[in-house]
Amino acid sequence: MNDKVDLLDQMLHITTDLFFETECSLLLDDLPEAPATILDIGCGNGAYLAKMKERYPSADCTGVELDRPMYMKAALRNDRGMNLIHGSYERLDEQNAWDLIMARLVILHIEDVGGFVKWVCNRLHPLSRVIIIDFDDARFQGNDGLPLFLSLYRQARQSLRGRRTFLELPDALKLEFQYGGLAVTGTKRYAVRADSSSKKAALYSYMKVSTEYLLGEPLSAERADELDEWLHDPDADIEIPMFGMSFARSPVEGSGAKEVISS
Repeated sequence: MNDKVDLLDQMLHITTDLFFETECSLLLDDLPEAPATILDIGCGNGAYLAKMKERYPSADCTGVELDRPMYMKAALRNDRGMNLIHGSYERLDEQNAWDLIMARLVILHIEDVGGFVKWVCNRLHPLSRVIIIDFDDARFQGNDGLPLFLSLYRQARQSLRGRRTFLELPDALKLEFQYGGLAVTGTKRYAVRADSSSKKAALYSYMKVSTEYLLGEPLSAERADELDEWLHDPDADIEIPMFGMSFARSPVEGSGAKEVISS
């Protein structure tokens, strides 16, 4: 059995492949200018940051990862000249502003969100943007043919959310960031569906690997059968809803928060 590091590595590669192009068109195309400096907080295995470096080859791309095994995965694959740092984002004590700060699938792992917002706010210039990306649990409908997986998924998400707030995550983040001095410049809601054979195969792989990761053991026969039946049922689908929020240090004149549903 692969250990949890390898399983998480696979999960991050799958989600990068599934979502990067959509997130580029919805979130990065709205940036006021091409970023020359990019900071990826909680960069994991570096797969997403490598895509960013490919999109902005002249940009100075920095990734910070607290988990050492994940940092090592990123460092061993770093063939694009990215600057990778093992440790907390807080160790970056320089006062230089970043053009783009990203936190993708990591905000629920940050215990002191208010402190994070304050730290970020001090490292932005007027054209800087902060992009927060995560799963949009409120829009997750699931699939009747996947009761075991959906139960496990919801338990995992609830464990991350804890008792922080009764608000949905995008609304809670909006309040946190506004209180910290940042304005919402855009909110995009989108999703990936199993509407093609390639996407269905990728989502099947994600469900399989994430189940093993969350349970810490190989798939049981019952769980494997559930996923296999879903994969081979031509009518079976699933939709993974996401949201991306963009923030700036001060309100941008003439721009309002935008919400887009995409698939």
